[in-house]
Formats: sequence, C-alpha cells, structure tokens
Amino acid sequence: LMRRFKEDGVMLEGEDDSVTVFPFRITLIRVAASNGSAWLPAALLATAMAVVFALNADRAHYYAPMEWDTVKNAAVAENLSPRHNFAMFISQSFGNDGEPTYEVYSRFPIGGYALLKLAMLPFGENMAAKIFAARLLMLAFLAGAAFLAYRAIARIACNNWIALTAALIAFSSYYVLRYGNQVSNEFMMDLFATMLTFHGMVLFIQDGRFRQLLIKTSAALLIGWHVYAFLLPFIALGLGGELIAAARSSPKSNRLGFAAPIIARSRYVRLGAAALLFGAAMLAFNFGSEYYALKGETPISELPSVRSVFKKLGGEQEFIADDGLAAWGAFLHQQSYRVGAASFPYALTQWPGPLWEPSADARTLALAAAGWLAVGSCFIGLLFVRRERILLWTLALSGLCWTLLTPNEVSYPAHDHQAIYYIGLPITIAALLLLAAERRGWPRPVFPVAAGLALALFCVSAWQMMALDADERLIQRREAAFSDLANIRDIVQEKNVLVAHSIADGSSLYGSHAALRFFLSGSRVRHADDDLPPPPHTDFVLIPHYRDEASPLITPENKMLFLYERIAPADVKRSWLNSVASSGEPAARSVYDLHIRAGALVYLKENCAPADAERRFFLHVIPEQASDLPAWRKSRGFDNLDFPFEWWDASVGGVCAARVPLPRYPIAGLRTGQFIRGEGATWEAVIRLSP
Repeated sequence: LMRRFKEDGVMLEGEDDSVTVFPFRITLIRVAASNGSAWLPAALLATAMAVVFALNADRAHYYAPMEWDTVKNAAVAENLSPRHNFAMFISQSFGNDGEPTYEVYSRFPIGGYALLKLAMLPFGENMAAKIFAARLLMLAFLAGAAFLAYRAIARIACNNWIALTAALIAFSSYYVLRYGNQVSNEFMMDLFATMLTFHGMVLFIQDGRFRQLLIKTSAALLIGWHVYAFLLPFIALGLGGELIAAARSSPKSNRLGFAAPIIARSRYVRLGAAALLFGAAMLAFNFGSEYYALKGETPISELPSVRSVFKKLGGEQEFIADDGLAAWGAFLHQQSYRVGAASFPYALTQWPGPLWEPSADARTLALAAAGWLAVGSCFIGLLFVRRERILLWTLALSGLCWTLLTPNEVSYPAHDHQAIYYIGLPITIAALLLLAAERRGWPRPVFPVAAGLALALFCVSAWQMMALDADERLIQRREAAFSDLANIRDIVQEKNVLVAHSIADGSSLYGSHAALRFFLSGSRVRHADDDLPPPPHTDFVLIPHYRDEASPLITPENKMLFLYERIAPADVKRSWLNSVASSGEPAARSVYDLHIRAGALVYLKENCAPADAERRFFLHVIPEQASDLPAWRKSRGFDNLDFPFEWWDASVGGVCAARVPLPRYPIAGLRTGQFIRGEGATWEAVIRLSP
C-alpha cells in the first residue's frame, strides 16, 4: 500500500485537502523493511567496515604505502598553525638570504586539513603515529560515506537489504579500496562529503527538510569540491521539473511570464546560490592564504591555486599521449575503462592498472566494455523509474558531471583516483536490479542472500587489495628510513637543511623520499645539485646511503639517511667511493667493477661513455633459502632487482657509480649486467658468495 501511494501520488484527505503520504515516510520505511528490522543489515555493514579497519591495523599498513598524496596532505596539516596565519603549504625552504620561502598547496578547502591536524595533534613528535592516526581518520570517512550511502538508498528503496547490497558492491571497487587509507581531501574525505550532500538531498525530496540540506552542503564544501558534481544535476533536474510542471498548469496566454517567479521562489536556485557563495568564500580564503605565503610577490592570476582551477577546467591540455588521449575517442575509451573498474568489486576485476594509452589488451577491453554496459543499463533502467527519479538520476550522473567539468583532470592517467566518483553508477545499477526483482515478486530471502554475497565480495576485495602492499622488504626499508628521519628531526628542528639532489628520486628510498616533507616539517629544507658547494645559511646536509666516517657525520647510528655538518654532498660521495675502490679487489670485474660494501652492490667505472649508463641494468639475487623470496618470485628461484642507472646514480668526479641496496636475507649469489630489450645482455657478471 505504501509503495502504491508513493508511485501513484495518492493524496490523503486532510483539512485543506493537501496532506500527502510523504510526511509519514520514515515510519512506513521501517514497516516496509523486507524482514521487518533494520539492525541486521546495519550490523553487517559495520562488520564490513571493521574488516577494513582490521586489515589496515597491521604493521604493513602502519607505514605502507607511503605515497605522495599521503605525505603531501599530512605535511600541509602538520604545518597548519596560527604561527603561519593558517597558510597551507607543504614545506619551507631557505634562500641565499636565509629567509624562508613556501611550497604552497591551497587547492582544497581548509576544513579537511584542520580535521587532519586535530587527529594528529595528540601524538606530539611521534610522526609515525601521526600518519597512522591520519590513515584511521580516512578509514572513518570511508565508513561514514558507506553508511550515508546505505541510509540514503534505504530511504529510496524502502528495503534495507537492497541498500546494503548496493553500498557494499559500490564500495568494494578498486578505486575506493585502493585509496581508502590514503591521506587526502580528494579521496575519502571528498567521498564522504558527496554522500553527506546526497543524504541531505534525499531528506529534502522526501521530507522537505531544506535547511538540513543547506547545512550538510556547507559542511561538505568545507572538505571537498566534488560536491558540485552532485549539486549540478540535482539543481538542473529539480528546477527543470518545477518549470515543466508550471508550464503545463499555466494558461497559454501567460506561458512566457511563468518562469521568472518560479525561479525566484525555487529552493533549488537558493541551494545553488548558497553553494556557489560558500565555495567562493572558501576559494577566496585559499587565494589569500597563498598570497600571504608568497609574500604578495605573485600576481593573483599566477597563484598556484588559480592556475590549478584553470587547469582542472580544461585551460591547459596536459595529456600523456600526444596522439591519443586528447582525442574524444581515446578519452571516452579511458573513461569507460574506469567506469568498468569502478562498477564491480575488485575481486572480480583484478584491475590491470592505469590506462596510459589506448590498448587492445583483452582485460582492458573487457573492462571498457563493462563500463559501456554499466552506463547503458543504468540509464535505460532509469527511464522506467517512477519514484525518487531525481535522486537516482543525480546519483548516476554525478561522476559524469565531474568528468565534463574537469576534462583535463580526468584525462590524466595517473589521476585514476578521479574514478572514485563514478561510485553513483554501481549504487544505482544494483538498486535498480534489486528493485526490479522485488517488483516481480521474487522471494524475500533472495535479498538477504544477495547482501551476504556482496559482503563476501567486499571482504575478499579488501583483503586482496591490502595484500598488494604487504611486501616485507619494502616495509623494512620504510621503517628504517622513518626511524632515521625521526633521529634527524630531533636535531634539525627550525634549522636550514640542504638535501642532496639524489634523494629526490622515489626509488632511492622505496617511496620514503616524500616523507621528508612531513618528517622535517618545521625545518627549512632545500634541494641542491650534489656538485655544488652548500649555499649560505646551510646548517646541516642530509645525504642518503653514504655513511662516511671520514666526513663530519652527526648520525652514525642511522642506516639509510645520514646527517652531516655543513659539507658539499659531492665530497662525501667522493670520499665514500674512494674508500670502496681502495678496500681491495672487486668481487667481480666486467664493464663495471663490482664491490659489495655495507649491504650494497656498488658499480664503479672510470671514463664511462653515455651508453654505459643509458642501458638498463639487470640484477638477480639468489638467496640461500628460497623461502626468503617474495611469494611471486619463489617459483623463479631468484629475486629480480632490475633498475635504470638514475635510480641509484652515485656518480661524482667523472666516475660512473651506482649503489644498489641488497636484500637483508642471506644471499648465495648475484648475477648482474646490462641489456637491450629484444637483443639480450650486452655484458654480465656472476658473483658467488660463501655462507
């Protein structure tokens, strides 16, 4: 009866003949739940979120993956303080005059950074604990977004099991689980903001609660911009519906003048105006923050945030493939690929990776086809929807609206995280399919069973995603690097630190190079060419890998990162390489002399030609026990540490040199050399090690 009231718009008799069934919707939804109770679906959703928290609580994910976005946003939050007038910046540097300059980053609203700051504040100088707290906050936003999606769909579908199934399927995609613990306004914070706004839209449409929608939209805009992708179709559809209804009821003689009063009174227009004004105020604060941090020396039009807005809206074309991704065909192919990966649980797709250029690979084509199928089936299904049409259309169109609003941003393959916001499509598709099954009279137990399968897929997908980052070797290196950084932080607070140029490469520290910006927040960090002397006002020099006792070393207990008094990085390298060369006969000789020194394989060559460094190196490590190898290498019997020269470049003074850290497990032998793809090795050497 409740469903017929909703679908047919039946009016209930009242004193003014205008009382409808909808004020009683909440009570009716509780009665209409498929098994008469709401606690069990909610408990299962809580269980799914608990699984994600548990998988992230182990040591592997305490640190890993320590990626650029996590470090960048954690650094901005750490630096946020009244001391800097709440300027948002990643790091400070020092100029030749000793004055600080800022690497500003004000592209997102300050509210998200303030929440991160509050989460990290209780942990004092324990930087690793701060990162962990920030990750937990992101997972809390993930859980909150899932709960809001569940509650919104429960109100629309009047069935908690349908809502649970739709939420679990949508939140088990690669994109949501991959970025679920990454510290960023653009990931789980913004996803929570969009779901908060959508939940407000549901309450507004069903119960007429406009004020709560305004409050939720404003709160959402404090932490992210993707809210506008939901507001645009919602306002357009809502206002369009009002205008069409008014046009049909307006006399023919007055049809030209009916629109103005409708627009003036429309709450959709007021919602859009309020959102634009609030967003403009947030942007103005960001621009002012950057202008202050850059000392008023940068024109407003050249501020990084202004240029970022311009680029996101398509003002700059920065596509990876010169001949492909700029074209509409390749663009649509890439987006269909992302939609396909976003519409199915990760356990079913085993996402192959970013689509850097048009590909005919079978898995890529399958996901692209799945994306087109998802979009087509969703929109065809929506054509037959009679109830809550505006809400479901808003949900389905939100991701596509963001794609059209920010074409440059979503065209960049490395920004595959933008596919998070296609989440409305799988939610809508799952809800439509299950509602169709309910309408056709499928037995009630079907819906709890579907929810159980969705829960199993979610848990398996989450476990598989976490297993991708559980490489013990990388974890140990990160832990060592972070321990070193903690020791260095105690010494260099408020000081000027020169960082050797080679540390800027990501592979040199297995990703922890980016952690410098976070761990050394509060210090002024400047990168310089290794061959140049330290600039004026340098207090300390930070160099990776080179522990040279002959130089003024301050941190001899460190393992990967070493702090020195004021000294040229090239002098430390030269001293270290001289000590390696004079330590005795190399372990092997070929094009390069190969030395094993302090847990690393060192390549040395005098008077090297460009080709000696351009060709890729192969390095195969044979362990004493095959059980020490990573799981995916055990069948091969050796570890593969192939590398380009620039990863481990230690050249100085005309000598080509590379220093490659070796695994910590006992090694029986090494096989190394250089090769040309398709032609094989140009030289190789074998080193046998005694136990």
